[in-house]
Amino acid sequence: MYGAQGCNVPFTIRYHGLVLRLRRLAIPLALCALLASIAALTLRVQPGGKATVIRNGSAVHVQRSRVVVALLLKGSTCLVPKPDDALLFQQLFHVVTRSGDELDLSIRFTYLPPSILPATWPDGDWCASLSTVVRTLANEAVAGASIEEASRHPRAVSDAIVDDLQRHLAAAGLSPHSVVARLDLPKGFELLRPVPEVAARSRRANPVIFIGLDGADWELLDEYMAHGSMPNLAALVRDGSSGPLFTEHPPLSPLLWTSMMTGVSPLDHEILDFTRFNPWSGDKEPITSDERNVPALWNMATESGKRVGVFGLWATYPQNRCAALSSPIASSPCFTPRAWRRRGSSSHRDAKPGLTRRSRIPRQRSISLG
Repeated sequence: MYGAQGCNVPFTIRYHGLVLRLRRLAIPLALCALLASIAALTLRVQPGGKATVIRNGSAVHVQRSRVVVALLLKGSTCLVPKPDDALLFQQLFHVVTRSGDELDLSIRFTYLPPSILPATWPDGDWCASLSTVVRTLANEAVAGASIEEASRHPRAVSDAIVDDLQRHLAAAGLSPHSVVARLDLPKGFELLRPVPEVAARSRRANPVIFIGLDGADWELLDEYMAHGSMPNLAALVRDGSSGPLFTEHPPLSPLLWTSMMTGVSPLDHEILDFTRFNPWSGDKEPITSDERNVPALWNMATESGKRVGVFGLWATYPQNRCAALSSPIASSPCFTPRAWRRRGSSSHRDAKPGLTRRSRIPRQRSISLG
C-alpha cells in the first residue's frame, strides 16, 4: 500500500509544477493576445511599393510608411503604386477621335497630390476621382484629332495630349512628371491609310452603288418585272441600259463575284469554290477572304482615299479593313446573323410568291444607268 502511494508522489509533484508554470504564463499570454488585438485594430501593414492616399472631403493625405495607424485613416482610402517618393498613375483608356473612331490611349505619369483639392474635383476616393479627371482630359484632347491625323502624325498627336494633361493637372495642384501618352491604333490600321501615289491620281466623282443579285436568272427576272413584282428593277432596266455578259466557268458564285470585285481571273485571286478544308483542323468550311490573293475594289478605294461599304458579298469573311462608310464590310450570306436572314433581303421581298427558280443555265445581263 505504501509502495503504491509512493509511486504516485512524483507524478503529483510534476503535475502541480506544470500547473504553477502555466499560471505564471497566463498573464503574459493574455497581455500578448490583448496587444495583438489592439495592433490588429489600430495598425495596418501596406504592401511593398505602395502608398495609401486618404481623401477626406477636399483634404488629401499620403501615408508612405509600411505600417499605418488605422485611426489616422479617416475618409476614403486607396492604394497607389509608389516607385519612389512620387506616386505613379498608369491606366488604359478607350477614347473617341473627331472622326468617331475608338482608340486605346495609354497614359502614365508620376505625381505628388495636392493637400487640398479644387472645388471642381469629382467625388469618390483619390484613385477613382483622379482616373475620372484624366479620362475626361484624354477624351477632350483626342476629340480634336481625326484617326487619319493620329496615323500620319502619331508623335505630334501624343505630344499635344501630353501638353494638355500637364497643363490641366498642374492647374489642379498636382505636380506631374514624366508624362507619357501612347495612342494604340487598331491592328491592321495601316491598311486604311491612302497610298499617296494612288490618291494623287483619284478625283472627286458621284458615289457609285453596285447591286448584285446572286443566281438571278434573267428569264425569271423578266417574268417578275412583267408581273410587276420587281418594279424597282424594272425602272433601272427601263431608264438605263442592259445587255448580256459572258461568265467564267465553272459558274460558281464565290468565284464569279470575286472576279468581278478584283478584275482578275480565278487562277489569280484563288477563290475557286464554295468551301475549303481548314488547314489546321482539316474540317470542311465555307470559303473565306483569307484565300483571296489580290486586293478587291474596296481595298483599291481605300488606297485612293475613298470610303466604301460592302454588304452580303460572297467570300468576304473575315472582313477586310477598309475606309468604311457607316458600317464595315458585312460578310457573305453563310455568315449573316440569323436575325438578318429571318427579315430577308429586299430582293427576296420583291419576288412574287409562288414563282420558283427554274433549273437552267443563267443568262446574265448587265445594267448601267444612262
